[in-house]
Amino acid sequence: MAAPSPLSSATVQALARPATGRRVAVREFLSALGSPDTYNLRRNVYIPFGFLFGLPIPFFSVGIDLLASGRTFGWIAVAGTFERHPIHWFFVLHPLLFAVVFGAMGAVRLQKNKQIDRLIDALETKLRSLSEANAQLKDLDRMRSDFLANVSHELRTPLVSISGYTEMISQGRLGETTPDQREALAVVARNVERLIHLIEELLELGRMEANRTQFIQSSFDVIEAVQAAVESLQPQFREKEIRFELGGTAGPLWVFGDRDKMVRVFVNLLSNAIKFTPGGHAVGVLLQREAQGVNVTVWDEGPGLSENDLRHLFERFWQSSDLKSRGTGGFGLGLAIVREILERHNSRIYAGNRESGGAQFRFRLESAPDDAPRLDRPRPAGIDGRAAAVSGKAPEGRRA
Repeated sequence: MAAPSPLSSATVQALARPATGRRVAVREFLSALGSPDTYNLRRNVYIPFGFLFGLPIPFFSVGIDLLASGRTFGWIAVAGTFERHPIHWFFVLHPLLFAVVFGAMGAVRLQKNKQIDRLIDALETKLRSLSEANAQLKDLDRMRSDFLANVSHELRTPLVSISGYTEMISQGRLGETTPDQREALAVVARNVERLIHLIEELLELGRMEANRTQFIQSSFDVIEAVQAAVESLQPQFREKEIRFELGGTAGPLWVFGDRDKMVRVFVNLLSNAIKFTPGGHAVGVLLQREAQGVNVTVWDEGPGLSENDLRHLFERFWQSSDLKSRGTGGFGLGLAIVREILERHNSRIYAGNRESGGAQFRFRLESAPDDAPRLDRPRPAGIDGRAAAVSGKAPEGRRA
């Protein structure tokens, strides 16, 4: 016969827990017997309940004795019962005993109530402290945003001047330049443009967070907005020889929102996809009409998103470790701007990984109401004049 397996420590603790609870209850009860609250009728409502609970016991004991002996109920008969059977005096004490027992229970309850009150007071104190700390953090965040906005605004003017003079020098307007000088000026110009772009993103994000950005709502074709974004990113597509694929429901697909802001959303998402996608591969947008709107999926064929990326992806100044290691990271503001714009469109963005590889971003745009003003613009052609259209189904993603 096989020997019984020893109990695990978790099982032993689980078996011992009820016994421990009983010992604590017994200690609390015995301690309550010495508490003044056990015998205080004014504070302890349990005492009269205990007395009333035990009151029938002496009546039952005497009554049963009288019925057993065949005597009729009367004061003389009752007195005789006590003489014949003195044990009835013990039953007479039961109302008092029950009053003490119930009183001890009430005293334990009063002690528990005091402990609960102390805990509530401590929690309220902690909540007040947390509320004050939260208010201070909000003030600090507002001060930081104001500081960034002010600094960005002050830096933009001299940078624009530097950019203008750099262009004039490189074009020879202020004198002849050598090829080496023109190459150095081109590097200066690129970095100045990069700083100006950073400042514009900081200013735009600050305005949106402070609700100072105006959103012009209208009915527009989301396919036209996607293709406008692709047109603006043609140099990046050509530089890395990346294909763009537009698929899903045939257009036009009329949605309601700020067309220019949504173009910015597609520019930011697609430029982010281009950064991660190796040359010769594809990025794309899948548009699927549904009853109340259009589901949008922006995907790439890059390495995908790590768990750490998914946790921090839409935070300001967050950069993927993959981009940092390659030295091609941006400023970490593009996706934060995307989230702010979509929230103003009553939409939430979700990030995840495709089953076939690469990352994807999904969100939903509401259909345009019938009476909304329509912004009708001609659609640009696809990349290099091709009508890029590939049908497909968006795989499920995970919320970031």
